[in-house]
Amino acid sequence: MDCGRLGDMATLYAHIPDSLHAALNSYAKDRRVKLTAATVELLETGLDAVANATTRVALEERVAVATEQAAEARALAEQAEKARAALEATLNGQTEAYALVGGRLNQPIGRCPSCRHPISGRDLVVRNACGSCSAPLSALLDPRTPAAGSGLNTTEYLLLIGALGLLVGMAMAQSKKS
Repeated sequence: MDCGRLGDMATLYAHIPDSLHAALNSYAKDRRVKLTAATVELLETGLDAVANATTRVALEERVAVATEQAAEARALAEQAEKARAALEATLNGQTEAYALVGGRLNQPIGRCPSCRHPISGRDLVVRNACGSCSAPLSALLDPRTPAAGSGLNTTEYLLLIGALGLLVGMAMAQSKKS
């Protein structure tokens, strides 16, 4: 507010306590201005303060809302981080399981009944044929075939089947989650 122009002035008569009048006189004397100029300046300052106080309250309310929203955003970020960590743990577990299965598939588990060359889990389960002579290996999977004459290492075979079971179980669990 700029009330320095004489033409825009109005007269104000007010009864004020003597202590306030003394304070106004002291203020005017310290500033080396007339009592009227000191009164106008103080009224302008007071009116600005009241207007700004309303603005300050509104700003404080906005800050409170923003603080609450920031807290909610932090909570969501924490939830997202926990979900990310859980997914990463699941992925690491799956990676380890796939590595286990891959290792078992490449492991020699016996000999081909036809050519006696070593066969791997991959030869038996994926190709169902010997990698050297291409002879079918399905007879090795027949439970009626005696284990002693099959050329199959029963321990390695069971480890391979267990790893494949783990892989199938993980795939089923994952499909139920989706």
